[in-house]
Amino acid sequence: MNPQIQRRSTCFATSVRDGDLCFRRLDVLLDGDANSDFKVDNADTTLILQLDGKKKGDARYSPTADVDRNGVINGGDRQRAVANKGAVFVAPESNPLELSLPAGALALVDASPDTYVNRTGGLVSV
Repeated sequence: MNPQIQRRSTCFATSVRDGDLCFRRLDVLLDGDANSDFKVDNADTTLILQLDGKKKGDARYSPTADVDRNGVINGGDRQRAVANKGAVFVAPESNPLELSLPAGALALVDASPDTYVNRTGGLVSV
């Protein structure tokens, strides 16, 4: 089973003097996880059914129940949740961006500390 997952990037930073700086947060959404418990089960399909017909702007509208993100919770959202039933999101144990590399793990290919490869692939001396 291939669970359907959506990724959405959100900019939440400020600007800096020389230009815009944007820190991004990546939200991972499990399609059909209407109650945000990181699994798709009967509770989710029941919630979507209870919210049927709610539109963006309505008091009870829930963006997590609007699986296809079209602004209306309906049978299509429930079908997507049913198709994804049994899917579970398991967060990785560690963030690979926080891992340290051992000395010598990276190597310069066709370059040296005094050169770099430009965007067109040409070697440039500094």
